[in-house]
Amino acid sequence: PSGGSGTYYYFVSSGTLPTGIIIDPLTGMVSGTPTTAYSSNNVVFGVADTYGIIAGQTCTINFTVFATITATANTAPQVLEVGVPFSPITPLTSPTGGLTPYTYAITTGTLPANLTINSTTGVISGTPTTAYSLSAVGVSVVDSFSHNFTANVNFSVASRTTATANS
Repeated sequence: PSGGSGTYYYFVSSGTLPTGIIIDPLTGMVSGTPTTAYSSNNVVFGVADTYGIIAGQTCTINFTVFATITATANTAPQVLEVGVPFSPITPLTSPTGGLTPYTYAITTGTLPANLTINSTTGVISGTPTTAYSLSAVGVSVVDSFSHNFTANVNFSVASRTTATANS
């Protein structure tokens, strides 16, 4: 700012800052860590001099704070058999928070051979082709800011048992 007399003081003239965000009255710096989801039409900032004379111009900022991404996790162990079609599962359902669109991915471990995850729906499907020992696979739902929610699903694939009859 310019003009006025003495020290400048910065303030919110209308609207409300998100919880956890503050304005330093001496520098005008807006900082902090938001603690709750928040959406505002506008927050208007003003400045005044030592004598309380308010500047004729203001600054308007629209704040949006998204909630942390969460989902419902279906982490029941998955026991499969080589060559037998796997009944598709969706390990993470009903995601909320974050900024859509969401995508799904395997973030730790690997799925058994010939199983895949649909990056749009999160459905894991396929027919396993090789034996696979019990292993945790991290399945994540990721928002547009690359924030994620992850749950581990245990998979194991047994070889098909065959027997021969004695005649």
